Amino acid sequence: MKAQRSHTRVSLWIGVAAVVLIPIAHLHGVNRFALLPQLLCLQVCALSGMVVWSLARETVWKWSPLVLPVLAFLLAEIISTTGAINRTASLLAISTHTGFALFFLFLLNGLDRNGFKKVLTVASAAAAILSIFGVAQYFGWARTWVPTAGLPSATLGHRNIAAAYLVGMLPLTFWVWYNCKRSSSILIWGAALGFEGAFLLATRSRGAWVGLAFGLSCVGVLGVIYGWSQFRAGLKSLASGPRLAALSAAFLLTFGLGTFPAEIQKGVGEAMWDNKQSIQGAVSSVFHDDGDRGRLTMWKRTLEMVSARPIIGVGAGNWRLAYPAFAQGDLMDPGTVSHRPHNDLLWIWAEMGTLGLALYLFLLYTAGRMGIALLKKPERRLIGGVLICAALGAVVNSLFSFPREFPAAWLPFYLSLAGISLLSPMREKRGPWIRGLIYGAAAVLVAGIWLNARQIGFDRHALQLRLALVESRWSEAIQEARSALSWGAFDEDAFFMRGRAYDALGMHGQALADFEQGLAYHPNSPGMWNGFGDALRGTGDTESALEAYGRALKLNPRS
Repeated sequence: MKAQRSHTRVSLWIGVAAVVLIPIAHLHGVNRFALLPQLLCLQVCALSGMVVWSLARETVWKWSPLVLPVLAFLLAEIISTTGAINRTASLLAISTHTGFALFFLFLLNGLDRNGFKKVLTVASAAAAILSIFGVAQYFGWARTWVPTAGLPSATLGHRNIAAAYLVGMLPLTFWVWYNCKRSSSILIWGAALGFEGAFLLATRSRGAWVGLAFGLSCVGVLGVIYGWSQFRAGLKSLASGPRLAALSAAFLLTFGLGTFPAEIQKGVGEAMWDNKQSIQGAVSSVFHDDGDRGRLTMWKRTLEMVSARPIIGVGAGNWRLAYPAFAQGDLMDPGTVSHRPHNDLLWIWAEMGTLGLALYLFLLYTAGRMGIALLKKPERRLIGGVLICAALGAVVNSLFSFPREFPAAWLPFYLSLAGISLLSPMREKRGPWIRGLIYGAAAVLVAGIWLNARQIGFDRHALQLRLALVESRWSEAIQEARSALSWGAFDEDAFFMRGRAYDALGMHGQALADFEQGLAYHPNSPGMWNGFGDALRGTGDTESALEAYGRALKLNPRS
């Protein structure tokens, strides 16, 4: 019994570490400064959980109805790589989703219900502190403390990632607030709700607003259907005493801070689209000619990709490699090729085919069915409702964004799945084979951590390579590309940029070799074909150069 308590206590600390570290993880001087460190934290926490699980005196596998859909969906993603243009491009996506699947298994087997509730409380506190920092960035303080691609980010890397994270965390924070008994705690957690709401508004993420509103509406309707008397009593309690004061303060913080016009300009974190400086502008921009930011056209092209590869898709992580062949120059930003379709449902369908989409929908259906079963139990109605709301908000927001790509943004979704599972009946399986599976999972995570560490090494030099190329420091760019590629060929841009540098120095033979390697990685890159043509022209082979330019124009007729 004592050993079991120790095992549960250590598991609790691992869960706490995960919900605190994953959202704040970032690295200066790294190209993917948020994604890779977030993934590293997820992998290390999942691995720690596997180690603790394996050390238990008796290894027990808690089997939830959600385990099969989670693992089957991951398996479908792995199978999709058989049709990939480049399997190296699949590694990051598979590492991320494997980390989440194994972290989910650890939460089920390492925590009991009380432990999970403590993890949710810590996660909500971390979200509140991040939100205070994010609101401060919005008003001009600490903007350069952490790297960002879009303020206010509060260390998550971009305002859209922060918004996706908050959509899931706000309902969970509400649950913590509602369970407070003392007046001081009610007011403190009310302020936490207010800062999270203000930060969400400050991100100007319209998809996140829609996701949260949809989740709240659905849970409200379900609450009325499955427990009107309890739902009405809950509303009454909100309108009395300290709770009313706390809610009033939360609304004042949310709308007083979040609706203040943004003064963040491009060049300071590449922050706000011009039409999103104010709440009114963000809402009305939906009706502008460019209000969808090119999403509708990109979704149409992605559906064409689906029709071309309907069964297993183009392969995990390969949407960006396949898209130019279908885009006909339709890009969100004319200067860059999109890396994702800004719709996770279509992204899954395109990369994993109809098989992957069906398994994802089966996962959502199973989670929804189990969540509704919780709503039918009065003692679990509130927490069941907030878990459904968090998961629904995350999924609806993902129809306009890409939260599955970033561990911090997708963390609330998996916390919701784990909570729904832990609060529902589970079967226990025993046998010596369980320990073997745990060892195998740990080995997979070790391999993923090793791979991620190499990508971080690659990205440190890739960032300096980009800077050197922009400033025409050709020799330095060549050296940085060589250093980056010594860690592994994780991105075709290293070949592309080194080829540009060689071409600028008149070293056309070396440039040709780099562009050929880049095209082997990404055969549908208009920029790579254009660079290949430039290098061929430099060698005097104008006929082949014209052919390469023709390939580039075929991929992007608007070039």
